[in-house]
Amino acid sequence: MIPPKINVACIVRGQLGTLGGSWWATLVDIFTFLLLPIGAGVAVVVFGIDLDADTYGFALTVFSIFSALLITVQIAIYGIYSKQRDHIAFLDAKGDSDKSIGESILINRYEKRAEKFALLNANISYLTLLSCVCASVFLLFVAFDFPDSFEKFASVFVYVHFFFSLVMVLKRFHIIFEGEYTA
Repeated sequence: MIPPKINVACIVRGQLGTLGGSWWATLVDIFTFLLLPIGAGVAVVVFGIDLDADTYGFALTVFSIFSALLITVQIAIYGIYSKQRDHIAFLDAKGDSDKSIGESILINRYEKRAEKFALLNANISYLTLLSCVCASVFLLFVAFDFPDSFEKFASVFVYVHFFFSLVMVLKRFHIIFEGEYTA
C-alpha cells in the first residue's frame, strides 16, 4: 500500500479523466498517448537505432528543468484562478436583483473558464509527475547499467508520451487564451 501523502493515483486519474469523451476520441487518445509511444520505443529497439551516450544525461537535465517550470506554471494558473473565484464570490454576494446583465455574463464566463482550468490543472499535474518520474528514470540510467534495449525503449516511450502530453497542455492553453483574446 502506498502511503497517502505520496499516493499520486489521483493525478493519474485526473489525467485519464481529461482524455476521451466519445468512444472514437477514447480510441484516438489510447493510440496517441499509449500505442504510438510503445510503437516508437519498439521501433528503436527492433531497428537497432543507437542513442548517443550523452542522451540520458541530457534527458535528466531537461526533465528536471521541466519539473520546476511546470510547478511554476501551475502556481501562476492557481493565482489567476483564485482571483476569478474571489470575483465570482463577490458578485454572488450581490443579490440577483443587484446584478447587472454584464455581471451575470461575467460569472457565466468565469464558470466556463474554471472548467478549462480544471482540465489544465490535471494535465499540468500529470506532466509534472511525468517529468519527475522521467528525471528519476534517467538518473538510474546514468548511475546503473541496464540492458541497452530496455534503456532505448523506455527513453523513446517517455519522450514520445511526454511530447504528446505537452502538446495537449499547449492546446488547452491556446483554447483558454484564444477565448480571452477574441471575447
